[in-house]
Amino acid sequence: PIEKPKLAASTSGLEAEHLDQAPILDSYAFQAHGKVQGSRTYKDGTHYRLFKDHRDQQTTGVEPAWKKFVTVNPQGIQAIESVIRDQVLNYEQPSREGLPSTGAGHIIWVVYLENEERVIETSSGSYNALPPWVRALDEAVTQNLVPRSAQ
Repeated sequence: PIEKPKLAASTSGLEAEHLDQAPILDSYAFQAHGKVQGSRTYKDGTHYRLFKDHRDQQTTGVEPAWKKFVTVNPQGIQAIESVIRDQVLNYEQPSREGLPSTGAGHIIWVVYLENEERVIETSSGSYNALPPWVRALDEAVTQNLVPRSAQ
C-alpha cells in the first residue's frame, strides 16, 4: 500500500479549529531537490498550502508550516466531496512500475470521507497524463473561491 507522507501529520500553522478535524483532501507534490508542495482542504472551506524545501530545512532547522491560502465556498466543498465519492474512491491504482518510489515526479493524494481514508499516488505532469479526477478536484477549488479570501 502507498504510505501517507510524514508531512500529513504536521499541524504546524493550522488554526485551532482544524487541529482535531480531519481534512477532506490533502495532496503532496514531490518535486526535484527534496521540495514538496502540499495542500489541505477542510469541510469549512479553509484551504491551506505548505512548502517544504529540504535545503532550507537543513540550514534553518525550521519545520514547514501550513499557511491559510484561500477559502472554498460550500458549492466547491460539495463538488470536491462528489468527485471523491464518485471518482476517487473508485479509482484503481495502476501498477507502480515506472513510478518513482521516492524523489520527484509524483503526487500523493489523501482523501478523507465519512471516516474513510484513502491514499493514492499519481505521476505529476500535464493534466492529459493524469486521471480525470485530478482536474475535477482542481476545478472544484479554483472555480469556487470565496472572493478576496486569498491570504
